Amino acid sequence: MTQLTVKIDVPADLVRALGSDMATAINRGALLIAAQIKREVAEYPPVSEANMPRGFNTAYSIGTRKAANRWYERGYGPRWARKDGSIGGSKRSEILNKSWRIGGQHLGAVLGSLASYVPAVQHYAEQASFHKRRGWVTDKQAVDRVRQSGKMDRIMQQVVKRILKG
Repeated sequence: MTQLTVKIDVPADLVRALGSDMATAINRGALLIAAQIKREVAEYPPVSEANMPRGFNTAYSIGTRKAANRWYERGYGPRWARKDGSIGGSKRSEILNKSWRIGGQHLGAVLGSLASYVPAVQHYAEQASFHKRRGWVTDKQAVDRVRQSGKMDRIMQQVVKRILKG
């Protein structure tokens, strides 16, 4: 996933005021910022035609020019309609939105997912075009959204204020 580096320009008088609490401020801020990014990246786009159940031979794939009786059920995995009207499936969903984890790190935080398919869905350089078309947010887009919203600056300001107040 994208590694986020946040450069913090700290006035000299603030460094003196924070002293040994500077690392604490950075670590707390990094964890809170990672939580904001996680909110952005873990949100699913609206359900699309790829998630809609269908009957046997009721849909047609333009790409393959064949009947498309398969779909992906969120929280379950691939499903398919059978000739006899029953539904088959393979319960393999890694539940992407719940797979995101935040870990502390000296002077920072790490945000990642162990879901095997996360690069194809949300990595900015590896995202499959059909996931992009369906509105899946990439890791880089999530970081940019949080940065552009001003949340990063506000979080760091609040953390520093709390530490200074004691």
